[in-house]
Amino acid sequence: MPRLSRAAAALLHGHPVAVVSVTMLAALVLSIGLTRLEFRTGQETLIDPTSKVAMDNERFQAQFGGDPMLVLFEASDGGTIQSLFSPANRTELARMERDLVATGDYHSVITPLMILELAQTQIQKRMIEEPLRLARDQAAASEQARTAAAVRGESVAQQDAAAAAASQAVADDFNLRFGADARRFIDAGEHSLDNARFVEFVLYGSDGEIRSDLAGIFPDERHAIMVVRLKGNLSIDDGSEVAATLVENAEAYQFEGVSMLVSGPSLLIKEINDEMRSSLLVMAVFAVLIMTTVLFLVFRARWRLLSLPAVLIGCVAAFGFMGFLGIPLTMVTISGLPILIGLGVDFAIQVHSRIEEETFATESAQSGVERTIALLGPALGVAVLAACIGF
Repeated sequence: MPRLSRAAAALLHGHPVAVVSVTMLAALVLSIGLTRLEFRTGQETLIDPTSKVAMDNERFQAQFGGDPMLVLFEASDGGTIQSLFSPANRTELARMERDLVATGDYHSVITPLMILELAQTQIQKRMIEEPLRLARDQAAASEQARTAAAVRGESVAQQDAAAAAASQAVADDFNLRFGADARRFIDAGEHSLDNARFVEFVLYGSDGEIRSDLAGIFPDERHAIMVVRLKGNLSIDDGSEVAATLVENAEAYQFEGVSMLVSGPSLLIKEINDEMRSSLLVMAVFAVLIMTTVLFLVFRARWRLLSLPAVLIGCVAAFGFMGFLGIPLTMVTISGLPILIGLGVDFAIQVHSRIEEETFATESAQSGVERTIALLGPALGVAVLAACIGF
């Protein structure tokens, strides 16, 4: 170690221009790699693509689609979401659905109109099936009661009375559960979405609240949600582009008495991603300004700002080396730039400060450099290695 330190010190002290020139040349060559850097935003940048979680997620998204985009419809003040189903608005909703499906960018498009039409079909089917089920249940209950009475040795009249009582009990239970809805169904009039009373019947139960099986799409009387699910396994960039397109295209549709708001995870991630990219340069400038201020005000040494350009050259070389190695820029790696500047300046200050101390103590620049390398070098080398392994 002493020989190595003396050799390094002699090289630095005897050929400073050559050392700086070679260092700058190496940094210049490495900087060419900056042009090869790629910004990746796929899920593989966030989680190990070979892990079970990643593979399960990939299969899930291939089957069921990716993140949902939510389009919130809100009735104007004083109105209800029923206004979304006026003839003009239904036509606009159907057009919106067709246009979105035609783009091929989405795994599925579920509109409030689709859910309302499905509910209409199910309710109409139920209103036909329930009376038939009531008749079957009454007949079964009557027969069971008649058989039980006969086993007990009761007369025919008593058997008839038991059968009638069982049948009436089934009818009473039916009326308790479905009677109010059945009467509302009859009173609603024409069973068409053009009939506002029938739309109200489909949306609301006999208790006056939104039906529980519709609450996911109609959270309350003034709001409805359209779910547009993106294709699965899209990169953050692709998902963000599709989300932004949906926001832009949504402005082309106009609904009477209803406003529209588009949101969703992909849109939020797009804003975060765009902000990170646009803020990268600003972040680097602020990091440099802060370090300059700190060095100028706190660091008491000659050439006190020398550490900063040295570290900036190192950062350029490091990111250029990443380009040559094919290591992509991600939301994680770009956030490391200000950290690298801070850590690099810290190491540089330690070397700079120790050289100053040793030079004044020995009254020799060569001795100062040699003693710094010999005494500080091993410890600083271990610290740098630990930081590299940590990164």
